[in-house]
Amino acid sequence: MPATAVPRWLKGDFKRVTVPELPRRVVGWVQRRRPSPGAPSRALQSVMREVIAAQGAKQPGVYVGAEAFPLGRTV
Repeated sequence: MPATAVPRWLKGDFKRVTVPELPRRVVGWVQRRRPSPGAPSRALQSVMREVIAAQGAKQPGVYVGAEAFPLGRTV
């Protein structure tokens, strides 16, 4: 399961196991150039950027910004 599947606050009869051999997953936002995205899509993208910027680094296994790309690629 991905690191974000079990948040730290969730308690139960399980434990986290790190598998160092697995590469990081990269999740991105993709959209067409044309037609331009509508207002609802632009609003959602804006909210997602704010939430990720504010909360992303606090989640174990989530990497935000340049460190999200382990192979030296940038956005």
